[in-house]
Amino acid sequence: MVVTMSALPGRPPASGVDEFVGRDRELDDLRPLLQRHRLVTLTGPAGVGKTRLAVELIPLVRRSYRGLWWVELAPLPAGSIVTAAVATALGREEPGRDLADTVLKACVDGPVLLVLDNCEHVVDDCAQLAEQLLAGCPRLRILTTSREQLGVPGEVLVPVPPLEVSEPRDATDNDILRSDAVRLFVARAREVTPTVAWEGATTPVLAALCARLDGLPLAIELAARQVHVRPPQRLLDGLDERLATLTASVAAQPRHRSLQAAIEWSYGLSTGTERAVFRRLAVLPGGFTDTGAAALCADLGLASDGVWSVLTGLVGKSLLVMDTVVPGRFRMLESLRLFGREQLVRCGELEAAHARLLAWLTALTPPILVDGEGHCDRLAVLRREHHNLWYAVQVARDADDPRYLRLALDLSDHLVASSELRRAQEILDGALARCRPGSVERIRTLSELGAVKVALGETAGGQRYLREAVALARALDQPEMTARAVGLLAVAVGDEDPAEAARLSAEKVAIVRRMDDRRQNGLSLNNLAWHLMLAGQYDEAGAALDEALPWLDPERDTGVLAAARHTGGTLALLRGDVDRAAAQYGAGLIDTGMGGGNLAYDLAGIALVADRRGQPERALRLLGAAATASRGKVITERWWRRLLADAEERARDRLGAARAVATMAAGAALTAEEAYGYAVHDHWPGTPGNGAGPALTRREQQVAELVAQGLTDRQIAARLRLSPRTVASHLTHIRTKLDLPTRTQVTVWAARRSRG
Repeated sequence: MVVTMSALPGRPPASGVDEFVGRDRELDDLRPLLQRHRLVTLTGPAGVGKTRLAVELIPLVRRSYRGLWWVELAPLPAGSIVTAAVATALGREEPGRDLADTVLKACVDGPVLLVLDNCEHVVDDCAQLAEQLLAGCPRLRILTTSREQLGVPGEVLVPVPPLEVSEPRDATDNDILRSDAVRLFVARAREVTPTVAWEGATTPVLAALCARLDGLPLAIELAARQVHVRPPQRLLDGLDERLATLTASVAAQPRHRSLQAAIEWSYGLSTGTERAVFRRLAVLPGGFTDTGAAALCADLGLASDGVWSVLTGLVGKSLLVMDTVVPGRFRMLESLRLFGREQLVRCGELEAAHARLLAWLTALTPPILVDGEGHCDRLAVLRREHHNLWYAVQVARDADDPRYLRLALDLSDHLVASSELRRAQEILDGALARCRPGSVERIRTLSELGAVKVALGETAGGQRYLREAVALARALDQPEMTARAVGLLAVAVGDEDPAEAARLSAEKVAIVRRMDDRRQNGLSLNNLAWHLMLAGQYDEAGAALDEALPWLDPERDTGVLAAARHTGGTLALLRGDVDRAAAQYGAGLIDTGMGGGNLAYDLAGIALVADRRGQPERALRLLGAAATASRGKVITERWWRRLLADAEERARDRLGAARAVATMAAGAALTAEEAYGYAVHDHWPGTPGNGAGPALTRREQQVAELVAQGLTDRQIAARLRLSPRTVASHLTHIRTKLDLPTRTQVTVWAARRSRG
């Protein structure tokens, strides 16, 4: 197979590390509501705790759903396409298909729960998407959080009320301390003053303070974090003054004024340095590490340890929160970020903050013109900062900043890697319009835009852009850009003119040989082998492939190595060596495991082997499994698809139409783990064994014996001269074959076997 693009899926957030106070009734009500209704919306004002309630609900309902996706919408600018954000969270997009259809296809297996968090600024788009998904996916449930309802038929609104506060004059001290609002205040206050007792004369003050804050959890947390510098009575007095000012000057709902007062008050109690850092970080909608924070606050002259100290101080005041998904990363709640941005404008610091943002993101990763060493690490960085990158691209575009092109190209790289091809095309179209004729930036933009168009099925337009990129790169004597452009053009013309594709791939190999990049050498030689094979030059293809493999590192280059195994399997199949084809496809599958990006290709390859061996049922099952695994993946080679279609047609002729449809559907219904096990072991899930269990291969027996000796995967890998990933795959096969869920059980089984 030709190596082109890969996708990176998202995941839901983890529960918070601090104590979750109250909301027992809401959690009890939400669980049955989600079972009975397909669209449930948590509504309420900013700061009331809608997101936290949804986060705490997830562990309680997770087992009821086969799939669960959380989509964070707060970092998206108003007017963004929500469907694209959902597709990104699912790791799905298909060329030539509407994004909503792609999401529908991803959800059909259900039961699935989709959580859309913070919908209020994109509520119309959320409503349209929800209607489409619910109409097409009967087993889908959607949970949303929003300050306003979506207005979709069948939507069930669950208002999230402020926390309950007992009135001081009508309650005892115990009643007050048991109320949820005061319990939250005390819990957060004890984090900064662990030795203080809150019973007694202070209790009515706590009740009055929480009542003045309208029971809003965020406002209460902001206040509680200040008790080490101001006692509750002073907090209450200061809040009354601030609320009186806001009531006269702010046209807002009372609860909004309460939250605004709490934010301003907490901000005002911070040190001057803390306030300056907080303001600057408000231009980072996607969160940040201490390194990113240091770059945004470079003008303040803080030492590196000083930045960390300020960040943790802001966390202590609830002005920042620690990210529960990415360790060491901070984020700012949206209501706080908007306040911080207002302060930037008020202080006249917004333009300078934007300048530091653009400088930081431009220097974050080096521009890599070919997909060589460092490519995967670079994509990981771009994915982590993609929300900040989106914001920076908009800032640079609006300011006509010269860094716009570089940032737009970085963003498009992330979008392509995430299979968000339509959005990448929009970004690249905008970038191309700003490229100077004959510039180096135009080469890269034309190359990326051409590749995206080809992947989306716009082959003629894509080829035209790529040919212009090749001609310009050659004219400007840009070797790396020429290599990138000719490699992409080879993929684009491979189906129509394999001979030209082979010539272009050979040109890229000749350029890459002069680079000190092992991964790129292996990748380019694999692609050359694929195109030579398509051109019927089997011996030359085999030679190129033999040269490719020594360049690849089994630990770091597993994806490219698996692609080379797939190329070798296909070449062996075309030469009539079915056994070698089976070995190559199987090795590629084991190299990357069931979570690898090549799963669909390898399952299809093993299906072709089954077809050649006269096993139509196995062929159709694997073709069905491959179709499921390929959802959202970019598979552009028409030649490969024709090969699979021919095998499917032969199998249908052998089995008959009705049986063939049922057989392929059974394969399509397999999970990734089941499909992987069936491809490797030829054992259909759920069928009884022979009593002795399936036999282990010689290598699996060696691994089991070394496990019994207490060796780790890495030690076994060193002993057998394998990669740790391969050892882990062998161990997975052993557990599957012997039905032994844990490593300890494998150890016991192997020890008994050695004694017996």
